[in-house]
Amino acid sequence: NRVLAYLAKIRPELEVIDHVVLSHAHKDHLELLPDIFDRFSVRHLWDSGRLYDSCGYRRLLLHAAAEPGLQYHTGLGGPGSQRFRFARCTATPKEVVVERGAAMTRTPVTLGPGAVMNILHIDTALHEDPNENSVVVRLDLGGRRILLMGDAEAGRRAPPSVAPEPNSVEAELL
Repeated sequence: NRVLAYLAKIRPELEVIDHVVLSHAHKDHLELLPDIFDRFSVRHLWDSGRLYDSCGYRRLLLHAAAEPGLQYHTGLGGPGSQRFRFARCTATPKEVVVERGAAMTRTPVTLGPGAVMNILHIDTALHEDPNENSVVVRLDLGGRRILLMGDAEAGRRAPPSVAPEPNSVEAELL
């Protein structure tokens, strides 16, 4: 796992990760995250909460459910339990229950001195393409701003001078 190797190199003393954000539950965005839970204590997991019926997403949620003190934030509501039923994954259990923390909102989240996370896009609707459920985050770190888009859609590919399709995530953000 290159993520673990990188973290071990730059922060070998690291034991706790305060915030993990899953932009959306496609394989290339989530497959290495359960390993993070195996190596570190995680305090907050941010996810749209939209079920993606895959073994990788099931594995991540099993880790989240077992993580002591974890606050699982979704756009689906505040505290309470959320049940995920996996039909396509042959592994058991077929159902995973995760206790939710505070709801994911557009209220800025203070990460530390001079560090704020702003949730710019949350969509929990059942879309054909989970890219449309991408959680979009802007990190304000001192005087710098970093935009993390996941795979949020703008519509078909076009030159930057062409406006995004009207109901796309990019159009909403603009």
